[in-house]
Amino acid sequence: MTTVSIVWADPAAVPASLLGLLDAGERARHDALLRPADRQRFLAAHALTRLVLGEVLDTDPAALAFVHRCATCGGPHGKPALRQKGVTPFLDSGRPEFSVSHAGDRVVVAVAGAPVGVDVETAGAALEPAEFAAVTLAPTERRALGELPPGEQPAALLRTWVRKEAVLKATGRGLAVPPDRVELAPPGAPPALVAWGAEDDPGPVALADVDLGPGRIAAVAVLAPTTPNVEIRAWSGRPTFAGAPAG
Repeated sequence: MTTVSIVWADPAAVPASLLGLLDAGERARHDALLRPADRQRFLAAHALTRLVLGEVLDTDPAALAFVHRCATCGGPHGKPALRQKGVTPFLDSGRPEFSVSHAGDRVVVAVAGAPVGVDVETAGAALEPAEFAAVTLAPTERRALGELPPGEQPAALLRTWVRKEAVLKATGRGLAVPPDRVELAPPGAPPALVAWGAEDDPGPVALADVDLGPGRIAAVAVLAPTTPNVEIRAWSGRPTFAGAPAG
């Protein structure tokens, strides 16, 4: 069974001193954001990713570097992967896989030994159920949603979406695969991928819902044959490594 380690934090609790963990490119992207809230979420996502991966690898988080590889075309974009500055990149077989998501007062980092995707949304997020369902749900999913009482449909739609987004992230395809071609089990059933509906079958995909507290809906997916063992913890608020700045 694949174990997925999930660490979450409230972006507001991530101190500005952790900006020193980011590399020059990340700091430039951070500084280019106009809204303070956007800069804080960016800092939280990137600093927490470095802290969590640094802990897994027993490596100074500031020494980590990342590359982007598109699973569809192989170009220098898409899902990020790990390498180290100044040394040979981690071997694919030994490199931890990771995924990041944030919404509202949660930033979430998931790490596993297999390709992984995580997604979180705030319950009650503003959306038009009919319009959103038309572009994100497969026909069978839309029918299942329509059979629910109207008051239950927004939460069910959001539950289906976070599961589907987790799957798309885990495969590395993202929205290069139209979401309405990916079919999942109904929101009231155990999470499962029913049909991929696109070329280049990713192989077995396992899903699990993630409990991040009231008002949040989250899920994680791994490219593995069995339901993952999910370990969840809140970030302690303290840098783990001597090389990390004090908060």
